[in-house]
Amino acid sequence: MSKVRKWTDSYVKFGFTKFIRDGVDCAQCLHCSVVMANASLRPSKVSNHRDKVHPQRKDDNIDALSTKRARYDCEATLPKFGFWPEEKPALQSSYEVAYRIVKCKKPHTIAEKLIKPCTEKMVELMIGPEAKKKIQQVSLSNDTIRRRIDDMAADVCRQICCEIKQSTLQASLQLDESTDTALESQLIAFARYEKEGKMKEEFLFCNTLPTTMTAKDVKAIVDSFFFK
Repeated sequence: MSKVRKWTDSYVKFGFTKFIRDGVDCAQCLHCSVVMANASLRPSKVSNHRDKVHPQRKDDNIDALSTKRARYDCEATLPKFGFWPEEKPALQSSYEVAYRIVKCKKPHTIAEKLIKPCTEKMVELMIGPEAKKKIQQVSLSNDTIRRRIDDMAADVCRQICCEIKQSTLQASLQLDESTDTALESQLIAFARYEKEGKMKEEFLFCNTLPTTMTAKDVKAIVDSFFFK
Protein backbone atom coordinates (compact mmCIF):
# COMPACT_ATOMS: atom_id res chain seq x y z
CA MET A 1 0.00 0.00 0.00
CA SER A 2 1.30 3.45 -0.92
CA LYS A 3 2.40 5.61 1.98
CA VAL A 4 0.02 8.48 2.81
CA ARG A 5 2.08 11.57 3.58
CA LYS A 6 1.08 14.42 5.87
CA TRP A 7 1.37 18.15 5.27
CA THR A 8 3.90 20.08 7.31
CA ASP A 9 4.18 23.86 7.54
CA SER A 10 7.87 23.62 6.62
CA TYR A 11 6.74 23.28 2.98
CA VAL A 12 5.72 26.94 3.04
CA LYS A 13 9.37 27.88 2.55
CA PHE A 14 9.21 26.18 -0.86
CA GLY A 15 6.18 28.25 -1.85
CA PHE A 16 3.37 25.77 -1.12
CA THR A 17 0.17 25.77 0.90
CA LYS A 18 -1.98 22.90 2.11
CA PHE A 19 -4.62 21.48 -0.25
CA ILE A 20 -6.99 18.66 0.73
CA ARG A 21 -8.23 16.32 -2.02
CA ASP A 22 -10.54 13.43 -1.14
CA GLY A 23 -9.52 13.77 2.50
CA VAL A 24 -5.80 13.42 1.70
CA ASP A 25 -3.19 16.14 2.21
CA CYS A 26 -1.68 17.60 -0.97
CA ALA A 27 0.43 20.68 -1.74
CA GLN A 28 -0.64 23.63 -3.90
CA CYS A 29 1.91 26.04 -5.35
CA LEU A 30 1.37 29.65 -4.30
CA HIS A 31 2.86 30.92 -7.55
CA CYS A 32 1.10 28.86 -10.24
CA SER A 33 -1.73 27.10 -8.30
CA VAL A 34 -0.53 23.65 -9.41
CA VAL A 35 -1.67 20.93 -7.00
CA MET A 36 0.84 18.14 -6.41
CA ALA A 37 -0.32 14.63 -5.50
CA ASN A 38 0.12 13.19 -2.01
CA ALA A 39 2.97 11.03 -3.30
CA SER A 40 4.90 14.23 -4.06
CA LEU A 41 4.41 15.62 -0.56
CA ARG A 42 8.07 15.61 0.45
CA PRO A 43 10.80 18.28 0.48
CA SER A 44 12.71 16.91 -2.53
CA LYS A 45 9.60 17.03 -4.73
CA VAL A 46 8.27 20.44 -3.75
CA SER A 47 11.71 22.04 -3.85
CA ASN A 48 12.31 20.50 -7.28
CA HIS A 49 9.10 22.10 -8.54
CA ARG A 50 10.14 25.49 -7.22
CA ASP A 51 13.69 25.24 -8.61
CA LYS A 52 12.57 24.15 -12.09
CA VAL A 53 9.33 26.10 -12.57
CA HIS A 54 9.98 29.17 -10.40
CA PRO A 55 13.77 29.56 -10.14
CA GLN A 56 13.34 33.29 -9.51
CA ARG A 57 11.57 32.43 -6.23
CA LYS A 58 14.52 30.64 -4.61
CA ASP A 59 15.48 33.70 -2.59
CA ASP A 60 11.99 34.46 -1.24
CA ASN A 61 12.11 34.70 2.55
CA ILE A 62 9.80 32.68 4.79
CA ASP A 63 7.99 35.79 6.11
CA ALA A 64 6.97 36.89 2.62
CA LEU A 65 5.80 33.39 1.72
CA SER A 66 3.85 33.06 4.96
CA THR A 67 2.12 36.38 4.26
CA LYS A 68 1.30 35.28 0.72
CA ARG A 69 -0.06 31.98 2.04
CA ALA A 70 -2.28 33.78 4.54
CA ARG A 71 -3.67 36.01 1.80
CA TYR A 72 -4.15 33.01 -0.48
CA ASP A 73 -5.98 30.95 2.14
CA CYS A 74 -7.95 33.53 4.10
CA GLU A 75 -8.44 36.89 2.46
CA ALA A 76 -9.74 35.62 -0.89
CA THR A 77 -7.78 38.11 -2.99
CA LEU A 78 -7.16 35.62 -5.79
CA PRO A 79 -10.81 35.22 -6.88
CA LYS A 80 -10.29 38.44 -8.83
CA PHE A 81 -7.97 36.44 -11.08
CA GLY A 82 -10.11 33.30 -11.27
CA PHE A 83 -8.73 31.41 -8.23
CA TRP A 84 -10.71 30.36 -5.16
CA PRO A 85 -9.59 28.71 -1.92
CA GLU A 86 -10.45 25.01 -1.83
CA GLU A 87 -13.04 25.57 0.93
CA LYS A 88 -15.21 27.56 -1.47
CA PRO A 89 -18.07 25.42 -2.88
CA ALA A 90 -17.97 27.64 -5.98
CA LEU A 91 -14.60 26.18 -6.97
CA GLN A 92 -15.77 22.59 -6.72
CA SER A 93 -18.97 23.45 -8.60
CA SER A 94 -16.95 24.99 -11.42
CA TYR A 95 -14.77 21.89 -11.72
CA GLU A 96 -17.81 19.59 -11.60
CA VAL A 97 -19.43 21.43 -14.52
CA ALA A 98 -16.18 21.43 -16.50
CA TYR A 99 -15.79 17.68 -15.91
CA ARG A 100 -19.27 16.94 -17.21
CA ILE A 101 -18.85 19.21 -20.23
CA VAL A 102 -15.68 17.45 -21.36
CA LYS A 103 -17.18 14.04 -20.56
CA CYS A 104 -20.16 14.79 -22.83
CA LYS A 105 -17.87 16.38 -25.46
CA LYS A 106 -19.79 19.65 -25.45
CA PRO A 107 -18.37 23.10 -26.38
CA HIS A 108 -16.95 25.10 -23.47
CA THR A 109 -19.36 27.99 -24.12
CA ILE A 110 -22.36 25.86 -23.15
CA ALA A 111 -21.63 26.51 -19.46
CA GLU A 112 -21.97 30.29 -19.70
CA LYS A 113 -24.69 30.38 -22.33
CA LEU A 114 -26.96 27.55 -21.16
CA ILE A 115 -26.02 25.77 -17.92
CA LYS A 116 -25.49 28.80 -15.68
CA PRO A 117 -28.59 30.77 -16.80
CA CYS A 118 -30.77 27.67 -16.42
CA THR A 119 -29.31 26.88 -13.01
CA GLU A 120 -29.78 30.44 -11.78
CA LYS A 121 -33.43 30.47 -12.89
CA MET A 122 -34.22 27.07 -11.34
CA VAL A 123 -32.60 27.99 -8.04
CA GLU A 124 -34.36 31.36 -7.94
CA LEU A 125 -37.77 29.74 -8.54
CA MET A 126 -37.28 26.74 -6.24
CA ILE A 127 -35.24 28.24 -3.38
CA GLY A 128 -35.21 32.02 -3.69
CA PRO A 129 -33.19 35.04 -4.84
CA GLU A 130 -30.58 34.67 -2.10
CA ALA A 131 -29.63 31.23 -3.38
CA LYS A 132 -29.37 32.65 -6.89
CA LYS A 133 -26.70 35.07 -5.68
CA LYS A 134 -24.58 32.13 -4.52
CA ILE A 135 -24.94 30.40 -7.89
CA GLN A 136 -23.76 33.58 -9.60
CA GLN A 137 -20.42 33.21 -7.76
CA VAL A 138 -19.62 30.07 -9.76
CA SER A 139 -17.26 31.03 -12.58
CA LEU A 140 -18.29 29.27 -15.80
CA SER A 141 -16.82 31.45 -18.54
CA ASN A 142 -15.29 29.90 -21.63
CA ASP A 143 -11.74 30.62 -20.45
CA THR A 144 -12.47 29.28 -16.96
CA ILE A 145 -13.88 26.00 -18.27
CA ARG A 146 -10.86 25.62 -20.53
CA ARG A 147 -8.53 26.25 -17.59
CA ARG A 148 -10.41 23.80 -15.36
CA ILE A 149 -10.16 21.06 -18.00
CA ASP A 150 -6.43 21.73 -18.49
CA ASP A 151 -5.90 21.61 -14.71
CA MET A 152 -7.72 18.28 -14.35
CA ALA A 153 -5.86 16.75 -17.29
CA ALA A 154 -2.49 17.90 -15.94
CA ASP A 155 -3.34 16.62 -12.47
CA VAL A 156 -4.30 13.17 -13.79
CA CYS A 157 -1.09 13.06 -15.81
CA ARG A 158 0.99 13.98 -12.74
CA GLN A 159 -0.69 11.27 -10.67
CA ILE A 160 -0.02 8.62 -13.31
CA CYS A 161 3.63 9.69 -13.63
CA CYS A 162 4.01 9.49 -9.84
CA GLU A 163 2.51 6.00 -9.83
CA ILE A 164 4.85 4.90 -12.62
CA LYS A 165 7.85 6.17 -10.65
CA GLN A 166 6.70 4.27 -7.56
CA SER A 167 6.07 1.02 -9.47
CA THR A 168 8.31 -1.85 -8.33
CA LEU A 169 8.34 -3.17 -11.91
CA GLN A 170 9.35 -1.48 -15.13
CA ALA A 171 6.44 0.16 -16.95
CA SER A 172 5.50 -0.82 -20.49
CA LEU A 173 4.33 1.63 -23.14
CA GLN A 174 1.85 0.98 -25.94
CA LEU A 175 1.56 3.43 -28.83
CA ASP A 176 -1.25 3.75 -31.34
CA GLU A 177 -2.19 6.15 -34.12
CA SER A 178 -5.59 7.71 -34.61
CA THR A 179 -7.21 10.75 -36.24
CA ASP A 180 -9.29 13.51 -34.70
CA THR A 181 -12.36 15.31 -36.06
CA ALA A 182 -10.08 17.58 -38.12
CA LEU A 183 -8.49 14.47 -39.69
CA GLU A 184 -5.13 15.25 -38.09
CA SER A 185 -2.98 12.30 -37.02
CA GLN A 186 -2.68 11.79 -33.27
CA LEU A 187 -0.21 9.64 -31.36
CA ILE A 188 -1.89 7.94 -28.39
CA ALA A 189 0.14 6.39 -25.59
CA PHE A 190 -0.97 3.96 -22.88
CA ALA A 191 1.14 2.91 -19.90
CA ARG A 192 0.95 -0.36 -17.98
CA TYR A 193 2.60 -0.55 -14.58
CA GLU A 194 2.36 -2.15 -11.14
CA LYS A 195 0.47 -0.51 -8.27
CA GLU A 196 -0.15 -2.13 -4.89
CA GLY A 197 0.61 -5.59 -6.26
CA LYS A 198 -1.74 -5.28 -9.25
CA MET A 199 -1.16 -4.36 -12.88
CA LYS A 200 -2.77 -1.09 -13.93
CA GLU A 201 -3.24 0.36 -17.40
CA GLU A 202 -3.86 4.07 -17.95
CA PHE A 203 -4.06 6.53 -20.82
CA LEU A 204 -0.83 8.56 -20.73
CA PHE A 205 -0.92 11.23 -23.45
CA CYS A 206 -2.13 12.19 -26.91
CA ASN A 207 0.02 14.39 -29.17
CA THR A 208 -0.35 15.55 -32.76
CA LEU A 209 1.91 13.76 -35.22
CA PRO A 210 3.91 15.77 -37.78
CA THR A 211 3.49 15.34 -41.52
CA THR A 212 6.08 12.57 -41.47
CA MET A 213 5.50 9.57 -39.21
CA THR A 214 8.80 7.73 -39.07
CA ALA A 215 9.96 5.83 -36.01
CA LYS A 216 12.34 8.71 -35.32
CA ASP A 217 9.46 11.22 -35.23
CA VAL A 218 7.42 9.02 -32.90
CA LYS A 219 10.37 8.54 -30.55
CA ALA A 220 10.97 12.29 -30.47
CA ILE A 221 7.38 12.90 -29.30
CA VAL A 222 7.66 10.24 -26.59
CA ASP A 223 11.04 11.56 -25.43
CA SER A 224 9.66 15.10 -25.32
CA PHE A 225 6.75 14.02 -23.10
CA PHE A 226 8.95 12.25 -20.57
CA PHE A 227 11.46 15.08 -20.59
CA LYS A 228 8.71 17.55 -19.62
